Amino acid sequence: MTPNARSYYELLSFISDLLIRNPNPNLRKLLKLKVKVTTEKYTSISAMPWMKIFRLNDGMDPFEAYFKIYLFSKGKKEFKNLLIGIDPGRRMGLAVIGDGEILDLRIFHETREIVEYLRELTRKCPARKYYVRVGNGVMGDEVANALDLVLGGRGNVKIHLVDEERSSSGSFMHVILRWVHDKDLVSAIRIALCSH
Repeated sequence: MTPNARSYYELLSFISDLLIRNPNPNLRKLLKLKVKVTTEKYTSISAMPWMKIFRLNDGMDPFEAYFKIYLFSKGKKEFKNLLIGIDPGRRMGLAVIGDGEILDLRIFHETREIVEYLRELTRKCPARKYYVRVGNGVMGDEVANALDLVLGGRGNVKIHLVDEERSSSGSFMHVILRWVHDKDLVSAIRIALCSH
């Protein structure tokens, strides 16, 4: 398998997993109707006039490619604000919201997994500011301190412990609750949307 083919296969596998987890129904439309992904080798691909063509570089990491494709489809090079909400506990929900769109939802079981995920996210998902909000529930201090050790020195990363009781419950949440059924993920979304 050539490096281009391997990158393309890994990206398709990553996007397939993402669509199964379904963090945002709008992503499915975006990835199927607005962007055609190809490799550098196949430059003569045809697409509908309204579609944008994203050329995948050799060896591009699928996690990084996903965010670049999303930004490319919106005509952006970076997110203005990336909000990350973490609902700490035995099952830790994590939500990533970029400029108002839910980009990823995940469940973690260990603090080190969240730290590694956010290290990769801040390296591979371009944003002017990263706002990491950790709920003050069980293990909140532990998670916030671990993140601060790894990411706290970066000027564009702000880590805050927030009151889970004051998390958002606006009309936006009622729309989300229709398609996000895991309580830890819903909490992570609410925490991400909290003002500290």
